[in-house]
Amino acid sequence: PRAMPVQAHVRLGEPAAEIAAEAAAWHADLVVVGTHARGWAGRLALGSVAEAALRDCPCNVLALPPRALPAWEDSETGEATAVATV
Repeated sequence: PRAMPVQAHVRLGEPAAEIAAEAAAWHADLVVVGTHARGWAGRLALGSVAEAALRDCPCNVLALPPRALPAWEDSETGEATAVATV
């Protein structure tokens, strides 16, 4: 059982603007968004919904980066590789 009921809403349009509009309609206190953890060049080329939400939402926004898994080391080369998951 949940303390508050869950309600699904679908909005059509530009994602960042619709997130901000939905937050305003709900009088939200907090919006939580995930990021892709792209570098500045990726955000410049593609834009960022999370960045726009941080800028445009009428409430606090918590932007969560992808979870990084522990690095593993290649036994042959000794190189460490970090793995990220969403």
